[in-house]
Amino acid sequence: MAQRDFSRGKEKPVVPGSLVEKVIKEKKPCMVRRITLLVGREDEGLTAIARPLFISGEQAKVALVVVLFSNLKLLQPQIDRICPGEIDKFYKHL
Repeated sequence: MAQRDFSRGKEKPVVPGSLVEKVIKEKKPCMVRRITLLVGREDEGLTAIARPLFISGEQAKVALVVVLFSNLKLLQPQIDRICPGEIDKFYKHL
């Protein structure tokens, strides 16, 4: 599966070890509560939730939403609805 770059209308390959790849392999939603931007330093960081999208029963895309960690509450309705598997910390590509 390729990741679509909407700015250019092209698809690009999924980065190995990324959150998107994990969702594709597991075929279920995942969430990272804290993505550290600077390795080895505590910063505000980000929170991400990703879920597979199926078309006609086939996994077609992955929806990815990323917010500042301080805005985690904005994702709470989606978290409650889809109950994603949770990854505590993440230092890789999304």
